[in-house]
Amino acid sequence: MLAVIQYALARTLWFGAGWKKGSVAAMVPVLVAAVLFGPLGRARSGPGYFAAVMEIKPEYQHWPAVILWLVGYVSLPAENLVSLISRWHEWEWGTRVGLGVLPGFLGSASRVDERYLSTLPNPLNNVPTYLGWVWMDFGWLGIVLLNVIWGFAGGMLVERSPGRGGLASLPYYASVATLFFNDHFLWFPTLVQMGAAYGIERWVWRGEKA
Repeated sequence: MLAVIQYALARTLWFGAGWKKGSVAAMVPVLVAAVLFGPLGRARSGPGYFAAVMEIKPEYQHWPAVILWLVGYVSLPAENLVSLISRWHEWEWGTRVGLGVLPGFLGSASRVDERYLSTLPNPLNNVPTYLGWVWMDFGWLGIVLLNVIWGFAGGMLVERSPGRGGLASLPYYASVATLFFNDHFLWFPTLVQMGAAYGIERWVWRGEKA
């Protein structure tokens, strides 16, 4: 899904013939992904698992899968965040955030463990928006600082990159688009993409000026 969002952003910001035509072209993969949500989800996990994770009442289980996914992707992580704020007050001072920043090949542990799952209303649904992990580490201080870092990073991309924020802005904006679901900003793949895109872009930009 992050790849689809990045393609849509690139198509709209740079490669479209004008804003309107670019936006229409960008919506094509998004609509295709929306149509395939239902069949792919049923093939991957089965309708029973989907209903259990999303806590869908029987009277709504016949609704189109894309609507149920959209509602669930917003409401259930928010429910988990509220549960964390009310039940988790033993700060871990960087452990949960660090596990997302470290690459998986180092053998780092998962941020989702039994202690974390015990605080959630439904352990099958374990994403806490982009604020959940930083709350577990630093509480309200972490929530404030994370939003300051988000804003600072966005400003740096706009000020120091050519065009509308440069290529490095694509993973950044994709993380913004999914912040209601999970933290894809302080996450190793996103940081690598942003760093590599920014470095390549600056190198090409210097070559064009020379």
